[in-house]
Amino acid sequence: MTQTKRRTYLIAVLLKEQPQYSKIEIPSSEAAQKILLRSLLNIRMPLPLNDAFLTVQDAYLQEAIRQKALQAFGFRAASKGAVSLARGYYHPAVRCDCKCRQQPNALCAVHR
Repeated sequence: MTQTKRRTYLIAVLLKEQPQYSKIEIPSSEAAQKILLRSLLNIRMPLPLNDAFLTVQDAYLQEAIRQKALQAFGFRAASKGAVSLARGYYHPAVRCDCKCRQQPNALCAVHR
């Protein structure tokens, strides 16, 4: 399932759950969908959810975190999960200064 399908599923479940918002249409743009999803999650009361929703939400958020981490290092996701360099070359400008003490110019995966 792609991020778009996950996001659409989450929005649809949240809209169906709250009758006062059931007439809202899911926007076609990615940015508008993200805003709507965040808004619906923020106004939702803390009620139990089914496991399917939580599984899709977890996958959606994990992928969002992965994409954000790749962008922070100048990488972009290519097709089929491959990773490529956004600028077409590798520049070891990022130094590892955390507790793992990797080699000076190594990219570090430890969260700071």
